[in-house]
Amino acid sequence: MTEETNLLVKKDDVKIIKAIFKDNEDLLKAMRAVMLDIKPTESEKSNVKTAFANTELYRVISERFYPTLEASKDAPIGQIQDVWLGAETMVFAQHRDTVQQAIGYKERAIKMLTLGLALLLNPDGEKPRTKFVPSEVVNDPLAIELQTRNMYIKLIDTQLMHLWIIAEQASDDKKEENKKKNSTQ
Repeated sequence: MTEETNLLVKKDDVKIIKAIFKDNEDLLKAMRAVMLDIKPTESEKSNVKTAFANTELYRVISERFYPTLEASKDAPIGQIQDVWLGAETMVFAQHRDTVQQAIGYKERAIKMLTLGLALLLNPDGEKPRTKFVPSEVVNDPLAIELQTRNMYIKLIDTQLMHLWIIAEQASDDKKEENKKKNSTQ
């Protein structure tokens, strides 16, 4: 698999990810602290805000965390993405409660994600609620609030892990250089 198609990331986007996040796990952790409201320090907030003053970086991250059909317009055939794709597998031929849970938590998680992405630009903005206290959740017999919270947290952490993998991955040129070097030994 080439760098161009790895993890469904465009080659130009890979360059941006590597330029910002290579050897910069602290920024990824700062993003996590800000987006999940895990007591981010003023320094972490400042680092995130400074990094995301780069509009191209914000575009890459937004498209990665919140894929839309519009952003996928030029994607290779078979690689179109949209935040709602896959939801059909959660609801097809399922009980009404399962459908309500799947659609309900997905819709709410998208709202949380919108807030989380906005925090990259303004870390002091409105925060998604990640604290879960069962006794504070009224009239939620399907535990949609808990599912929403957990889906949001998993999405953030998984996407940050993917960014870290992409950033730390050797470029095709470096891989070729290492391959030649190893073959002469």
